[in-house]
Amino acid sequence: MNQTLKWSKNSQFQSFLLIGLFFFFVAHFLLLSPASLEEDFNGMRVIKPQDLLSFLKKEPETLAPETFFKTMTPNYSLRESVLYSTKDGSPGLKLTSRKVNLYQSQQMALLHDSVTELPDETRIESKEAVYDMSTGKVRFFGSVRTTFKSGAELFSEFALLETKPRLRISIPTTEKVYGKQTHLSSPVYFTSQGLEYTDEDPKLFHLLNSVIVNLKGARPVEILSDQVIFSHEEGILHFFMDDGQIIEKQFIRVSETGFQLRSRTLDLKLETGNQIEEIIALQDVWFKDTGIDHDTIGTGGKASYRVSKNHIVLTEFPQLYQDRDTIVGESITYHRNEDTVEVLESNAIYNSTKSNRKPKKAD
Repeated sequence: MNQTLKWSKNSQFQSFLLIGLFFFFVAHFLLLSPASLEEDFNGMRVIKPQDLLSFLKKEPETLAPETFFKTMTPNYSLRESVLYSTKDGSPGLKLTSRKVNLYQSQQMALLHDSVTELPDETRIESKEAVYDMSTGKVRFFGSVRTTFKSGAELFSEFALLETKPRLRISIPTTEKVYGKQTHLSSPVYFTSQGLEYTDEDPKLFHLLNSVIVNLKGARPVEILSDQVIFSHEEGILHFFMDDGQIIEKQFIRVSETGFQLRSRTLDLKLETGNQIEEIIALQDVWFKDTGIDHDTIGTGGKASYRVSKNHIVLTEFPQLYQDRDTIVGESITYHRNEDTVEVLESNAIYNSTKSNRKPKKAD
């Protein structure tokens, strides 16, 4: 009997010891080593609201004008996210971002370091993007870079993408736009106040105001205009002036080394793999070519400047002036390289005391 009582006491002691150890380890894990909130959010964790708010505030202040982005806590916040939109069952936008905050009641997403890809392979990168899921519009803020399948690129600080009823990208005239089309032997660079782009056929850029176009060929050319329609896939630029300003200022201006040209409207044709194909100036055309010992001035209703051949064809009451010589005719071709003139149905006024140059009749 004594041996049995002694055994029972030991068993009871061992049971209390095991229970005590169990509670010790539970207390150690739950109280002495709480899980910390990690910034990369790897794995599932239960976190305190104040910790989440601290995480959200680590981003720089948003560039979007809506106040709720600054004052409200988003319903969801995701890192390295990809959002998709569809239209009539077909793929629409693909929005990739380093981080996105979703606001359910406003149906908006705020994306940081975003990349937006369109069905036509257009790609838009920006520091920040606001996606309005109710309208399908996306606004881009900060270091916006838009790349097109044709090789054209646009740079601005703001852009608006609309997907309904047609795809359209617009930049207001308050914003400066820098652009380039480099898939040409004569690359095109331009600046403009504002721009509009549509995905219609042909795809067009409409440069809205204060346009400067630079052509970086063998002979660099600069063109200044109020507005330009640029069919970047076809390589055609149409320059024109605003009707609202006074008539004396409604001139497009073309300049290269030793040469100036102006007209009311102007078309520029580019050709892939070649130099600038042709500049066609229309209405009240005037040009001046500064030579070594004399200047050549031409006027007319139309001028076709073939840049690769470096000659100008004047038509529609053309006139050419060299020193005191005046040449008129139905058509005048001025060869800049040779400093020679071809005239169709010439009617020249020739001053022999000042020049030995005579116009050559065209065949």
